[in-house]
Amino acid sequence: MADQLIRDIFDEYIFNELPTHLLYVPDMKLMGRSDVRKHFKYVLQEIEHELDGISGGDEQRRYASIRKLVKQKVKYAVLSHRWLDEGEPTFQEISRGESGDEPGYDKLMAFCEKAKLFGCDFVWSDTCCIDKTSSAELDEAIRSMFRWYRNAHMCIAYLADSCTIADFENEIWFRRGWTLQEVLAPWRMKFYGKGWIPFSGDDNDKGSEGAIMLAISRLTKIPMDDLISFSPGKDRVREKMSWASKRRTTRIEDVAYSLVGMFDVSLMVAYGEGRRAFYRLLEAIIQSSDDCDVFYWKGPRSPYSAALPASPCCYAPRGESTGHRASSIDSDSPRGALIKPGSAFSGTQWLLDAKLFASGGDKLFALTNHGLRLKVLLVRMNSDGTSESRSTESALSAEAGMRMRKVVFRHEDLEDVVVEDPIPYRDDMDINWAVGIIDYWQSYEKGCVDTRRGHPFTAFLLYNVGLPRRGHGPRGFFRGELEGERWGKVETNNIVEIRPKRFLEDALITLYVRESCRDI
Repeated sequence: MADQLIRDIFDEYIFNELPTHLLYVPDMKLMGRSDVRKHFKYVLQEIEHELDGISGGDEQRRYASIRKLVKQKVKYAVLSHRWLDEGEPTFQEISRGESGDEPGYDKLMAFCEKAKLFGCDFVWSDTCCIDKTSSAELDEAIRSMFRWYRNAHMCIAYLADSCTIADFENEIWFRRGWTLQEVLAPWRMKFYGKGWIPFSGDDNDKGSEGAIMLAISRLTKIPMDDLISFSPGKDRVREKMSWASKRRTTRIEDVAYSLVGMFDVSLMVAYGEGRRAFYRLLEAIIQSSDDCDVFYWKGPRSPYSAALPASPCCYAPRGESTGHRASSIDSDSPRGALIKPGSAFSGTQWLLDAKLFASGGDKLFALTNHGLRLKVLLVRMNSDGTSESRSTESALSAEAGMRMRKVVFRHEDLEDVVVEDPIPYRDDMDINWAVGIIDYWQSYEKGCVDTRRGHPFTAFLLYNVGLPRRGHGPRGFFRGELEGERWGKVETNNIVEIRPKRFLEDALITLYVRESCRDI
């Protein structure tokens, strides 16, 4: 009999890491975890035998060795595909042993045949291996799907619209929301095209930077390192969201649910909540992250917060708008250096370590009962008037019933800031403008910007609430600690980028972004 540690690790893996149901290919029978455990019980003795040569030693190392062996022996394959409009086999149909000649069933059978080529008698497909009549099972599946794809021995991707790699440009699989995590999570993937013809002769298309992965990287703008060995986490929000920005889901809520695993957050599934799901996803990220990258967005705001975007479409990779690679740190930056009085950073001794310089800004921002609390470097700007733009591409301007305006903002220490968006400008209001710089360099309670950084700083465009002459008021206010002023955030169709002409330093102010969009 296998020792207790092996049995414990085996049970832990079966009941916590495997999908709720797997399809046993030889009998085309669905099995729950208990049945899967019975089937694989024989591997306990195999593992114990293989570990005979490893006695004593570090307990943690032994645990890792056992877990690795369990995962190698308890193998299953997963399917990544685009759902058909109709004809996909359901959990209930497979449970009853029904078969048919529908295209979805033919696809399932072809998938099973390919899985056997990789030594997998068990398979998982999101069409028929989730009991969608059980809310508990559906909830677990959505929360765990990234992990299920990651633990799979092989992910088989069926790109039904493509015959060659050149067809990837028009492949719908690359435009669906759920397939993003399905290409990032697995360690091993095999891609098949129309008629289940493989695109390569490799056993693992993720095993190297071959033609398939290079084509996917170019098409999706996902770096090769992430395609081959992606690590989930709450960092690089702007970049990761940009990968999802051109993908679509049938249900609005799935825009958020399909990203849960990628950001390694837990989110309660509540179909019917609509766009609130994406707000809750951002909320979960903010609660356990200190990276202000989440605030680098453009376009329509969330209905639930003036500081957060409405969807992933509002995020763009830094390189797209600035020509600068994301996450890079310039060699001529003042990181790690103590800047002495009399230098370009006169007035303060700045100790800027590499990590602080790379990310910058307020590390203690938080969602509070007064809204999002965020410290910014506020710089008052002068507006150089407006001129109408002929652009008609903005869904935001159409929805708000506003004309597009091109507005130039100026400050003596900054290059001109040009914004094209539906400015909340009315003849009955006196508006004061400012930018709230988010990713400033920081020391104590002061912030600064300088020309030494190779890419722009990022800011919110703000306007002073003032007192409208006929009693109206803008929406989505910030409340500042500066002379009791209130500032509203402008929805912009471009990310507001700040390029300093020279060193600029000032005290930081704390702003609260109201959660409600009601006028006050």
